[in-house]
Amino acid sequence: MEHRETKTRHTIRLSELSEEEQVRAVERGVKPLATSMRTKFDTPLPCLEFEAPMTSSENNSDIITRKFNEKHYIYYQPTHEADAHKVKELIIRMCTAQCANVKVGDVYMPKPPGAEYHRELGQLLGYTTEEINKFINNQPSTLKH
Repeated sequence: MEHRETKTRHTIRLSELSEEEQVRAVERGVKPLATSMRTKFDTPLPCLEFEAPMTSSENNSDIITRKFNEKHYIYYQPTHEADAHKVKELIIRMCTAQCANVKVGDVYMPKPPGAEYHRELGQLLGYTTEEINKFINNQPSTLKH
């Protein structure tokens, strides 16, 4: 099944949709899963809600000014519930690894998750191999290894 979504008169890639448009694509069965950070959308779809650790800094600084838990939502077709749980575990594992042993005041540049993380996540979210590879190739060189 080719995963494409029509917007106005031209076809765009699923990876170009906003979070809300991705949720609507799941509602229509075009996409198996969609994720959202911070925003819970009104939808009849089942949704996994969870929090994952995050850090932030101010003024593009590398100094951590805050550690907190960020709300995440995964919307899915009922037949893809197992995949939704896999996505949740991937996100929690990645966020936890990036925040481990980091405290406020530390100078920290998180190592981006590797290509395999993005490949697995992209496949679960219904992106084409082409879209996944394009995303990976547009990341910093440290991600491609």
